This record gives sequence, C-alpha cells and structure tokens, in this order.
Amino acid sequence: MRLKSRMYPPRMLLSGVVLTATGAILAAVWLGTVVSAGQPQPANPTLTAFVAAVPEGSAVTPGIDPAKVKGAESCTKCHQSEHNAWKASVHFRNNERLTSDAGAKYAKDFGSKDACIQCHSTPHSSGGGVVGVSCESCHTGSGGADGWFEIHSDYGGEGVTREQETEDHRTQRLAATEKAGMIRSANVYELAKNCYACHVVGNEKLLNAGHKPGQSGFDLIPWIQGEVRHNFQIDQKVNAESPSLLTATKGTSPEERKRVMLVVGKMVELEVCLRNLGGRQQSRAETGLCRIEGLGRTSRRCSRIPGRRYSRCCQGRTHSGGG
Repeated sequence: MRLKSRMYPPRMLLSGVVLTATGAILAAVWLGTVVSAGQPQPANPTLTAFVAAVPEGSAVTPGIDPAKVKGAESCTKCHQSEHNAWKASVHFRNNERLTSDAGAKYAKDFGSKDACIQCHSTPHSSGGGVVGVSCESCHTGSGGADGWFEIHSDYGGEGVTREQETEDHRTQRLAATEKAGMIRSANVYELAKNCYACHVVGNEKLLNAGHKPGQSGFDLIPWIQGEVRHNFQIDQKVNAESPSLLTATKGTSPEERKRVMLVVGKMVELEVCLRNLGGRQQSRAETGLCRIEGLGRTSRRCSRIPGRRYSRCCQGRTHSGGG
C-alpha cells in the first residue's frame, strides 16, 4: 500500500523508521546480554561483533579541561536570567553530593575526588570544583587563548549587536565557536552525549568502588524541559519552550526540537551504553547495561512518534529534582 505524504510527512516517516530500528537493536541487545541471577546469557552475535569493533577504553566519560573553566559568574553580563534559573536548579546544588557520606566513600575507594568533580561539580584550575554543575559542564570550558568565550559573543566588532550581525559573519562565528570546542544548543547530538557521559557512568574504576551504574530515571527531554531549562536568549523575561534564538533564526518549532531530541537522545543513550560495554575490563556485570532495559521501554512507549500521539509520550513530561 502506498503511503500518502499528506498523512505521513517524510520527516515523521524517517523518525518512525529510526525508532523502529532502535527498537530492533534494543531487542537484540537485551536478548543477547541480559543477566539473570548473575549468570550472563549466550551473547547475541550481532552485539558481540559490534562490541568487538569498539576499541578498548572507549567508554564515554566527561572530560572538562579545568584550565579553560572561567566559572558561571563570567556569563552573567549577557545571561543573567539563565544564571538565575541555574541557581534554582538541582545542577547548582549537585556538588553537595561530594561531601555526603556516599561521596566520601566513593572518593576514598577511587583514590581521589577527580572523577566525582567532573559530574557533581565543574572542575577548575584551582584543583577543586566551582559550585555545582554549571554552564561549562554542559557547553565545555570556554576560556584560554583558543577558547570560545570571546568568539561566541562577537557579532562583527565593537558596538555591533546580534540583530545587526551579517549572515556571513554569523556562519563564520558559529563555526569558530564549535572549532574552539563549544557545545551549542543546536548540536543535539553533542549536547545529549555530554549529558549521558555523566548520567550513565562509564568510569570502570568508579563503578568498582561501588558507584551505581547510572541514573534510571534520566531521560533527555523531561530533564531539559524541566528545571534545567534556560531558554532566555530572545527575551530575558520568558523561558521559552525550546531555544528561542534557534526558533528565531531557523524557524525550528518546539515540537520539531522535541522530536529531534527524542530520536537523537535514544540513539545516543544506546551508543553510550554499548561503548561502555566495549571499554569494559573487569567491572560488575551490569556495567554499560544499566540503561538498556529502561531504554527499551521508552523506545516502545515512544514508537508512535509519527503523529499526534507523540504528545502523550514526552511532550508534557518534565523533571525536577533528583541528581
């Protein structure tokens, strides 16, 4: 039967195909690697080949350069509303875990707080971490001679505003910020991978110290749409549903943004779990598998993304609190 494009736009069909493929991969992964009563089941050949192709030591872990971290206060000149939203979020308070009993135990067993600071704070050249999971935890360290801090707000010279910037200069500026390492909101893949680098733990030594493998309740859309949302670029009084500058310059609607985040988020989550598996040496059996069962459930729940039922899946879900 020929599908009418009027009923199924190409973008929706593509999303459906990607999610269907994701579901099939997840099923193979789950059936091939599920651990029952501590005994691994026979490996799925497809998964075995995939994992074998991933180089050793390729687990996805955060890697913020402390020398490039300027600190959240550096952003307040242009992003005061974003800064206020951050201070009211769980990210701001997350470094409290470093001084908890569990945090002290993990640091002692691991040998230092270095790995802890990467995800529960923002590493700094002072040797510790600046308060909480801050701007540069998500967008990467911005300072230094080759950093992106000065580049990203230069619209074409002194006195030139964002509204006056030429299209050619904007294209060059964005390319330069990405070359300097900035993770921009428009780059959903890198943004998602940076999130999952912490919310799925890939550090084998930390896991062997007793840290849990991942955060079972983490899902990209509800968290980004929840209390960590800070889309004030166009209007500092309005926290838009999706990045307002992206909407203004590219016409990307909130619904389109969520669809992209849903598909990319699930694929990145699967990638991170499998890469953690590929880099595993001797850690606990569930390392890298921590999210696969939940990922399968979410993929099935969201498999109706082509169409209005998408809103039932993720559109209205938000997250607040947690860790």
